[in-house]
Amino acid sequence: MFSIMGKTHRPINERIAETQAQLAQLLARQAKVEVSQDPQIQELDARIKDLNAQLVKLNRWETDAEEKYANFIQRAEAWQVKGAEAKSQKPSVLSELTEVKEQRKTLAGELAMEMGDLELADED
Repeated sequence: MFSIMGKTHRPINERIAETQAQLAQLLARQAKVEVSQDPQIQELDARIKDLNAQLVKLNRWETDAEEKYANFIQRAEAWQVKGAEAKSQKPSVLSELTEVKEQRKTLAGELAMEMGDLELADED
């Protein structure tokens, strides 16, 4: 250190070394920017990004696979039960439907006849 007009200053060699270190950092940053702007590097960076995204998706699939499979099997079994229930209940529902339709048809016929009788009675 040396003093000029009562102020203490660092030696010039030390200041030159710091400036050279800053210059080296700036040159390294500039080289990094220039390298990142190369079309081939940009293509590779894009590919890396895509592969990382694919890896995230595959990791999620791998983690969820067992649970999803178990849920799928449960749903498949539930649908097998529903299918069996439908097969066993369908004949009785169809039979009841046919019976109710016949009852409706009969009642509608009876009501129509009564209405016809009422219309004739009104004319008298």
